[in-house]
Amino acid sequence: MLYEIENNWAGLTANPINNLGLRPVPNVHSHLELIYLTEGATIASLNGKDFLLERGDFFLAFPNQIHLYHDTHPVQGFIAIFSPDLFTDLASLFSKKIPVMPVIKKTQYSFDPLPILEGICKNNTYFEQISAKGYLMTLLGKLLPLMELVTDKGTPDTTMRILQFCMEHYTEPLTLELTADKLQLSKYHISHIFKQRIHMSFPAFINYMRIEYACTLLERGNTITDTAFACGFSSIRSFNRAFLLNMKMPPSAYMKTLD
Repeated sequence: MLYEIENNWAGLTANPINNLGLRPVPNVHSHLELIYLTEGATIASLNGKDFLLERGDFFLAFPNQIHLYHDTHPVQGFIAIFSPDLFTDLASLFSKKIPVMPVIKKTQYSFDPLPILEGICKNNTYFEQISAKGYLMTLLGKLLPLMELVTDKGTPDTTMRILQFCMEHYTEPLTLELTADKLQLSKYHISHIFKQRIHMSFPAFINYMRIEYACTLLERGNTITDTAFACGFSSIRSFNRAFLLNMKMPPSAYMKTLD
């Protein structure tokens, strides 16, 4: 999904990464997201602000912060996504505070993070998961003191309201005007939010979500025709055009890659 409003019920998932932003995907979820780069560089966006993330740097997004990545060079590193409830001693901090600067530069710390990160990623068995939690707690104990944390004012987020509505209705005949009417917002205000915080237009966003869903349906064996209408397109022609724009191939070619 292009803009993932998600609740990841796993307490901790961690993996090596490659190419974070070949297809930049804005995300927002109730977990924290920690990135560390071993090679390359990326632009990490948080709530509409861009930060340069280079080799040896960390990036930490707190719960419900909009974040995405734009690779400037091929990247390698690690990602850990974890629940704020995983550590009872820190749960209150994660719910009430946000970082002023989400990036921790390599020059700010002197320890070797690789053994710790490898321990976090080694979490297949029950006891490895317990160990991974310990490694993550150790890493947070080293990183959080390096960040300036301020009180989150907790103001209602119009962006979240808009995107939640889009997530619930994108397979319907959804327009900017209808969305504005349902949410009692100006359509110009919604357009501005998409431009400034999502970095794409409202129609492009809706079509991207539909195409992501279309790929899932095609992978399940649905026909192109059934998929097009199930995703909210009014015609096969508009579906084909949107699919080609987003996937760089027509749906028929995409289906051949599934064989």
